[in-house]
Amino acid sequence: MALNWSYILVIGIGGFIGSIFRAIAVDFSNKYYENEFAFGILFVNIVGSFLIGLLYAYFLNSGSSELLKAFLIVGFLGALTTFSTFALDNYIYLNSSLMLAIVNMALNLFGTLLAVIAGVKIYELFA
Repeated sequence: MALNWSYILVIGIGGFIGSIFRAIAVDFSNKYYENEFAFGILFVNIVGSFLIGLLYAYFLNSGSSELLKAFLIVGFLGALTTFSTFALDNYIYLNSSLMLAIVNMALNLFGTLLAVIAGVKIYELFA
């Protein structure tokens, strides 16, 4: 992929949409699951990782355009999932509860890895 204005545009649009979806998921989580734990970020990281796995497997076996890949994976899912927020949450948790930080790290790291594996395997089942 050579970065040009077409790629910049589709990545930007995808990122715009993905970041809005993330904000909605976190807002929903905060409204309905009032807790110290960052369920909204965990949710978008796991769902986004599953979708990245699914799309990665699909794109390996399809003739999809590079612009579509850039839009979905780099733009939309890159903005939807966020390990920068993950890092900040853990920093905050470490200042209040080591156990909460460890649980958050473990669930995000292993949950997203398992979600990528599940996405690839589900694609392979139906391909």
